[in-house]
Amino acid sequence: MPTAINVEAEVFIPGQLSYLPKRRDDEPCSLSGSEIPDGCSDHPVVILSTDQRERKAVVLILTSFGGKSLNEHSSIPRIRASHLPIHPSPVHPDNGILLFLDQDIELRKMSYVNTESPRQIEWALLQRHYREQRTGERFRLRPDSFAKLLEYIGSEAPLGRGTSVAPQSPLHPSTTYSPGWDLLESMKANSLAQYGSINRPTVPPRRISEPARYLVRAPTATSTLQAVARSREGCSSGSGPIPCPKA
Repeated sequence: MPTAINVEAEVFIPGQLSYLPKRRDDEPCSLSGSEIPDGCSDHPVVILSTDQRERKAVVLILTSFGGKSLNEHSSIPRIRASHLPIHPSPVHPDNGILLFLDQDIELRKMSYVNTESPRQIEWALLQRHYREQRTGERFRLRPDSFAKLLEYIGSEAPLGRGTSVAPQSPLHPSTTYSPGWDLLESMKANSLAQYGSINRPTVPPRRISEPARYLVRAPTATSTLQAVARSREGCSSGSGPIPCPKA
């Protein structure tokens, strides 16, 4: 279990794995103006985008299904389509996707990214991954795996404020650039021949309506939520509580 060390003073980067600890009954936490559902706390998360000005991040929740594989956990198409495995989990039984951590780091148990419900949270609520606390190594998705994740959810380059426009660009001449820029550069520098195709996977049409766009002006954490919501048919405007899927 991770120790109670938060990382409010640190700079988060997109693709990084962090931890959303279980909160006390007397500890209010905001989620787009609503309480964080109990099922969302005490879980690892992967960071989609960051906003250094507002000190917020948009994250996706990770789950282990109690040690079961996705195939064993559910035969419901929606649940299977909304979860992507991270190595050493088996490849996705329907679309063949498998995400990897950078530097060939392996998680100790099967884990799956819940792609259905991005959540906006304050940096102060996050803790470093417990293995990162011990080793000092930053846990994050490999650049090609992060690209696949972004493409799968149909988001608009959630790389953090000011990180998807080249430094000294006339578009943002005074913007402070976070380490998320390094991730984008790495994504561009590493060839698809090395990492494999990032062609759009086959998923139900209602889940993805437009291609991912990586080289655009970076959104804030709030606009990332809105972009993901727009890409899904039948989604609301994103205000109010978003319950954790019972998966």
